[in-house]
Amino acid sequence: MVSQQFLYDKMLEVMALDCTQSQKDMFATLSGFISNKNNEEWLLVVSGYAGTGKTSALAAFIKGLKRLGKKYV
Repeated sequence: MVSQQFLYDKMLEVMALDCTQSQKDMFATLSGFISNKNNEEWLLVVSGYAGTGKTSALAAFIKGLKRLGKKYV
């Protein structure tokens, strides 16, 4: 199992631009959600206004998973 901090760092590493604080908060939430194998929650909703960086942050998240050889849908 990959640690939450490692996932968070990997997401920041692959982000093409400087992250906003909201994106960093989202990375922290995503990495916690993914790294907690005892988590009974299986759905995470990402919402926000247009232009706030949701798509860019999720793209960085997926790139991080790819680099780690993790499966994703």
